[in-house]
Formats: sequence, C-alpha cells, structure tokens
Amino acid sequence: MKAARGPAPEKASASKGERTRARIAEAAFALFAEKGYEATSMRDIATRAGCAVGLLYRYFPRRESFALELYREQATAAEARAAKLRGTTLAERLGETLRARVAIARPHREVLRALGGAGLDRHGEVGVLSPGTADIRASTERRLQLVVDGASDKPPAPLDEALVRLLFFVELAVVLALTQDDTRGAKKTLALVDAIERMARSLGPLLPLAGPSLLELDALARTFASAPGR
Repeated sequence: MKAARGPAPEKASASKGERTRARIAEAAFALFAEKGYEATSMRDIATRAGCAVGLLYRYFPRRESFALELYREQATAAEARAAKLRGTTLAERLGETLRARVAIARPHREVLRALGGAGLDRHGEVGVLSPGTADIRASTERRLQLVVDGASDKPPAPLDEALVRLLFFVELAVVLALTQDDTRGAKKTLALVDAIERMARSLGPLLPLAGPSLLELDALARTFASAPGR
C-alpha cells in the first residue's frame, strides 16, 4: 500500500500565503475600525498581524490596497448573488439586490465607516468615484444591469442603461446609510430599502413617460464619475 502523498509544495505554499494575506487584511480592518483609516499606519498593521513590515508590503504594497481589496471582495460577492435573483419585476429585483448588498456590507460596517472620508475623496485612490475604483464601479454596473435586464417590466433602451447608472447612486446611498446605522440587524437601512422598493413599484409604469428627465439625470450623474476636473 502506497503512503499517502502530501500536497505539492507550490499548493502548500499558496495555501499558506492565502492564510497570511487573510490574517494581515483582518488586522488592517480591525485597526481601521478602532483607530480610523487615516490614523492607521502600515507598521501598526504589521504589529497587529504579527508579521514583519517587509512581509506586509509583499501582499499589500500600500495602505490603499486594503480598502481596494475590501471593495473588490464585496463587489464580487454582490455580483455572484445577482445571478440568483428570484424577483420578476424591477422593483422586486432592486429590493432583493439592495438587501443582499446590505447583508454583504454589514460585517464590515465599522470599516466602511472608518473609510468614509477617504471613500468620499474623488481625487484619492480609494474614493468610490475616483479613477482608482473604476473597475469596481464597472462591476457594480454589470450587476445592476442584470437586475434591470431580468425584469419583466424592463424599460426600453436607452432608458435601461440610464436607469442602471442612476441605480448605482441609489445603492451608494444605501451603503452610506448603513455606515450610519447602529441598529441591530441594520433595521433602519433595511427599512430604507423597503421604501425604495415601494417607490420603484409605484414609479415603474411611469418610467417611459419620464424618459427625458431620466436621461437628463443620467447625464448629470455621469459627470460625477468622470475624470476629476472635467
């Protein structure tokens, strides 16, 4: 009988590397929540993670890398959930995806709150409307496009694309509300989502009639996500 073989060296190394990376990220997020994003240094993170500063920089070259990692993880998780939406109408699907977004963000509510100032700086690397997060916005818009495309009452083009971009700002407002919500189970934020779903249900039949106004809002909204200064 042959002796059981251990994992290939490269696989074992990769597994250890992933564990180290996760430990460092967990330490960073804990410090962001405790001290604030701006007050946390890379050395602070290395000390909390119990690793050398040089090792930390191998996985996260700069402090902004942690925020971008969190944003991308949440965007990926939300995109995976969007593929499993069960609602049929636009209002139902919107409510469902917003509740999923709240559920994904809730465990990191304090971290997102700590990132508030940096997240709102459109000239900074981790600003939610900055060039550095363009790929994350694109991921969010792809997900919201799935929400709209799968709706039984999907508005005609070009209103559908305009609606997707406007829903990005609706979701951004929901996440921002979550960072200010200290209720158990994020009850206030979920109540806000319920209100948005009811409003979407009421306004749904009127979307084609509101086409010109919707397109105007979309054009204005796009200027906020364009290159700073334009």
